[in-house]
Amino acid sequence: MLAKTRSYALNGVDGYAVGVEVDLNAGLPSYDTVGLADTSVKESRERVRSAIKNSLLRYPLHKIVINLAPADSKKEGSHFDLAIAVAILAASEQLEGRAYQDYVFLSCRPRTPPKPRTSRARKCMLWTICVKYTSC
Repeated sequence: MLAKTRSYALNGVDGYAVGVEVDLNAGLPSYDTVGLADTSVKESRERVRSAIKNSLLRYPLHKIVINLAPADSKKEGSHFDLAIAVAILAASEQLEGRAYQDYVFLSCRPRTPPKPRTSRARKCMLWTICVKYTSC
């Protein structure tokens, strides 16, 4: 099953759209991230798995492939975690309907405000922006 969510990343002080695509396949459980993701993005595996399990939801035991598009732009930081988690839940059919497709998902720490990303998102389309602030 394939699910897509939206997020935004920073390029200097400007934001740009990032599509988060999650595909669940049969096979040995694994978690692969593609699309020029740096180490902190690839480490999302443990953060996302813990968040889903601690939310009393089921973490899928499938081969999970996460594509961060566009592939030619470097993605860094943990602010894709929420978009990845929602896409995994959607791909594993734990979310009802497709309302999640109307949102932009950002995870931000208080020291990295989402303003540049959210202002760019609002210029491009009229999406609702779901920002999850985490503690330091």
